[in-house]
Amino acid sequence: MAIIKTNIYAPVDGLTVAAAYSEIEEKGKSTTAALSDNKEEMVAFATYAIGSVTLGYGQSYESLGNRSSGVGTVEAYENTMWGVSFSVNDNLTISYGEFESEKDMNASASVNVTMETEGLGISYNLGGATVKLHTGEVKNANYDSASGNTDEVTAIELSLAF
Repeated sequence: MAIIKTNIYAPVDGLTVAAAYSEIEEKGKSTTAALSDNKEEMVAFATYAIGSVTLGYGQSYESLGNRSSGVGTVEAYENTMWGVSFSVNDNLTISYGEFESEKDMNASASVNVTMETEGLGISYNLGGATVKLHTGEVKNANYDSASGNTDEVTAIELSLAF
């Protein structure tokens, strides 16, 4: 059985605030089983647009329902994200954002690892053509905290509408 609750509010012009919660009941759970708790997910975010600038911030949490004390068992993921975009004019938009995700381990012998990403995007639209440039970096990809584990990407995209 799943329980889902969602609330979205727009208390003032340009501001949107939302929150959602879900719980998935684990069938046949017991206090000694590896999956002894229900799975839970929670998310909340807010965006605010004023003029040509839009700001956003959000947090989410996912509990996997694990109770196993074995090394390497993931208990939950805690995520924080924020971003800002700026419309320079009708054709050009620039945006930047960051995302941080912590993998929380169940056993005290395990180390929690935080994956961090950041990215910059530029989009230019002219008639039926759009050119997009994105550059980003991720640290501790796949929650691997090995020394020097940083990946970078740069992508250019061209879209044509006929």
